[in-house]
Parts: sequence; structure tokens; C-alpha cells
Amino acid sequence: MGKKKISLTIEEELWDDANHRIKNKSKFVETALRSYLYGDASEEEEIVEEIEDLTSQLEILKVKLCALRESRRKSLTDDESFEAPMMTLNRLYGALGYVGENQIKKFARIHNVDERSLKKHIVKKGWKIMPFAEVNQNLK
Repeated sequence: MGKKKISLTIEEELWDDANHRIKNKSKFVETALRSYLYGDASEEEEIVEEIEDLTSQLEILKVKLCALRESRRKSLTDDESFEAPMMTLNRLYGALGYVGENQIKKFARIHNVDERSLKKHIVKKGWKIMPFAEVNQNLK
């Protein structure tokens, strides 16, 4: 038995509620029509429908999981690449309570890392950044 695309007129509020509650509206309408025309839908059809819904949800969760893992992997990689400049910047921050943009630029250049990414990393840590900070000779 083939499928036919049709158009229905439904109250707007009813349709909005259905959009939020029913994932596969075509299947839902088919099941309701079968139930109305031929009696209750078979248990097998209900199980197949539930499996289809759960499979769809599973695929969405798999995509979210992959994105989360990739984000964590990238974050770990960023943390490792900033390890060298952060050693010095940690000492400066510990002594001064802030770091200077000039210091970020200098240590990014010395350790060959992207200055903007290093600055974002520092901001993410919640550190105070000043436009300029002198390097105290005792801290080197």
C-alpha cells in the first residue's frame, strides 16, 4: 500500500500542541485512522512505532554525545598547548593578581600559540587582565 501526501485544516492551537508532543505526526494520524476505521491498533504496530521513536531519540543523543566528546577533546588539546605559557603566567598572576595583555602577547609569541586563544583561555579561568603590566625581575 502506497502513501499519499494530503493537506488538512486543523485548529492552530491544537497543531501547536501536537508539534510539541508528537514526533511523527503522519504515523500518529495513520494509527488513529486505523483505530477508528478498523478497531484498536494492534500491539505490534504500537511497539514498532515506539521503537521508531526511540531510535530517532537515540540518533539525536548519539550526535549530542559526539559533539560533547569533540568539545572535551578540543578543550583538553587547548589546555595542553597552553601549558608552557601558562606556567609563567601562573607565577605572574599569583604574584600580581592580574596579568597584562603585553605579557599574554609576549608569552604567546615565545611559545608559538595563538594570542587570542591564550587570552580566551585566561578569561575562562576568571583572571583579571590589565592593558599593561611590567614584568618584575624577581618573578622570572
